[in-house]
Amino acid sequence: MIELYDRYSHESRDLHESLVATGLSQLGVVIDADGFLPDGLLSPFTYYLGYEDGKPLYFNQVPVSDFWEILGDNQSACIEDVTQERAVIHYVDGMQARLVKQVDWKDLEGRVRQVDHYNRFGACFAKTTY
Repeated sequence: MIELYDRYSHESRDLHESLVATGLSQLGVVIDADGFLPDGLLSPFTYYLGYEDGKPLYFNQVPVSDFWEILGDNQSACIEDVTQERAVIHYVDGMQARLVKQVDWKDLEGRVRQVDHYNRFGACFAKTTY
């Protein structure tokens, strides 16, 4: 059976785990995925772009310009250029490993201008520009 989910929410997770436990799950597809789906579920991005190798991006592995500094704790991290905050790094929910889910890049006035979205393979799979 093919399972189609719009989003991987708490309810869809419960349904998927129930189908796996009964042996009825063969292929699960999540249309609007956040990049951190569990094993056994695919997103169209993962399938067509081949993001199946790699490790999640750790907060201090985000590519930054020369002389910029990444400062982080267990809640979030930021990227600073001397004294100005240039980006905010958001971690994956529920994990204490400081894995990057998205990076909000700011302009000189401090407004978010671009958001980089990362998946569980360490690849930037989407960018949102404002």
